[in-house]
Amino acid sequence: GDREVVFYSAGSRVRSERIAGSSDATRCGDIAELLGMTTFISVPLRLGVRSVGRLFVGGDHPTFDADDREFLLHAVDQLMPAIDYIDLVDRMTTRSIDDERRRIALDIHDRLLQPYIGLQLATAALHRVATNQAPQQVPPAVTMGVEKLLQLTNEGITNLRQYTHALRADVSQSGFAESMRRFAEVFQ
Repeated sequence: GDREVVFYSAGSRVRSERIAGSSDATRCGDIAELLGMTTFISVPLRLGVRSVGRLFVGGDHPTFDADDREFLLHAVDQLMPAIDYIDLVDRMTTRSIDDERRRIALDIHDRLLQPYIGLQLATAALHRVATNQAPQQVPPAVTMGVEKLLQLTNEGITNLRQYTHALRADVSQSGFAESMRRFAEVFQ
C-alpha cells in the first residue's frame, strides 16, 4: 500500500518520503489552499493493506519533522482499526433497523391493510347494491352511511399505504461519514 508521507510548506520545496506513490508540488499547493493551510503533513489512512484516504494536519506556521511523521503514522495505525470497527457496528445496526422496519411494514400490510382492502371491497359492493335499488327501498341514511364508510376505508387504506411505504424506505444510505458524525456526537 501507499506509505507516502508528504511535508508541505508554502514557498518551500515539497518533501516526500514514500515507499510507493508520488507527490506533486502543484497538487500540494492546491490542497493547502483548499484546506486554508500554508503548511501541512499528510499521511495515508490504511485498513490492512488497503489505502482508504489521507489525514492532513497543518496550519499557518507549524513545522513538521520525522518525529511528527512517526507519531501520525503510529496514531493512524492504531485508530483506523477502531474506526473501521465503529463503521462496521454502525452498518450492522443500521441494517438491523432497516430489516425490522421492513418486517413491521410487511406485518402492517398483511395484518391491517389486507383486511382493510376486504372491508373496502365489501363496502363498495354494498354501496352499489344500495344505489341500484329504488330510492324508497333504501333509506337515505343507509346510503349516506355506506358512502361515509367507503370514504373512511379509502382514506384508511391510503394512510396505511403511505405509512408502510415510509417504513420500507431505505435509511442505510449514510455510510462512513454519517457513522463518524454520529460517533463524534457522543463525545460532544
